[in-house]
Amino acid sequence: MFKDKRIPRILQLRREGFTLRAIGKMFGVTGARIRQLEAKGVRILRREKERAGLPYSSDSLKHLDLSTRARNCLRNINVATLSELMGIDAITLLRVRNLGVATLEEIEREIKRYRLRR
Repeated sequence: MFKDKRIPRILQLRREGFTLRAIGKMFGVTGARIRQLEAKGVRILRREKERAGLPYSSDSLKHLDLSTRARNCLRNINVATLSELMGIDAITLLRVRNLGVATLEEIEREIKRYRLRR
């Protein structure tokens, strides 16, 4: 799937919470290059998901009234459903780039609101 064999390892290390700079040191490149490779990997995974024609999930994040920042942060870590989101702890979410305490509180608030509506 990936032409560059470093991409899967980079994606795995980012999910584990390593910084761009730390990963860059492992591979002998800059953090900016790691960010580029990570973005490329995410794009490839997203395309593969779309090609596979994965069915629309009833617990899609589209049911939550999230800000653009929150949606983008979740999209960047390939979270598309509420069940996937529920499997991620708060510490891991706080490690996501551009997802701070306020965005985390917004996500938690929207999850609670969604549960009350059901």
